Amino acid sequence: MPEVQYRKNVTSCAYFNHMVGDWKTVLTAMPDFSPDECIVRLITFRSEHLVDADDKDLNIYLIWSNITNDIIGSMHGSSSTVSPNITLLLSSPLANELRFRLLTPVLDGAAVVDELVGEIVIHLEFVKYKRTPQRV
Repeated sequence: MPEVQYRKNVTSCAYFNHMVGDWKTVLTAMPDFSPDECIVRLITFRSEHLVDADDKDLNIYLIWSNITNDIIGSMHGSSSTVSPNITLLLSSPLANELRFRLLTPVLDGAAVVDELVGEIVIHLEFVKYKRTPQRV
């Protein structure tokens, strides 16, 4: 296992009111290094989307991000906290404006969730490893 050179924890928060498409967040505490990977540590989600007579949201939500242009986690219902601990390898520099999108699974892929009211907090850990010289 390579030795860690730098580590930085960052939190992204967003409130959405009838969100359509992406929500954007500018990370003010961006790492001042070029990370090798991003670990999704924790996602806390609360929505006001009620779908049944018992006032429970039974939907499954996927979270897409431009960090790697892929799904970085998932949640169930109107209030949940998950610790996915998904490690995302980063192959290009990280932008300080992260974009996220809530999706719901459908038979042929995923559909964007719109008209949703709620809030989300995502805790990310950025890691940079020490480079060891190559032996010739």
